[in-house]
Amino acid sequence: MSNELKELKEMIIRDDKNWGDWGHESEESQRDYEQQIADRVFAYPGCAVERWGGWVWRVNGQQQEWSKRQTRHQCERAVYEVVERLGIEEAFDLYVTDGEDDAEVQP
Repeated sequence: MSNELKELKEMIIRDDKNWGDWGHESEESQRDYEQQIADRVFAYPGCAVERWGGWVWRVNGQQQEWSKRQTRHQCERAVYEVVERLGIEEAFDLYVTDGEDDAEVQP
């Protein structure tokens, strides 16, 4: 992963107070918000896994260290924010090929 992309991901998720977790009128509205984020990230490749010191998003066995947070919700929220801004391929360093192989096919 390029250093510039890593820095961009860190910049996107640096400021928690801009993510909407503040000012919920009730515990119910907080739970609804957390469920909305969980529902959205469910469609992404990978999942949040618990490890020592918190939670991290893992895709194809690769931990996305930039996503490490103390709680599952905070991890999912960080992943959601990065995917919304960069897209799935860039967020998780996935590169989709067009299915064509450079090797020549022998008759």
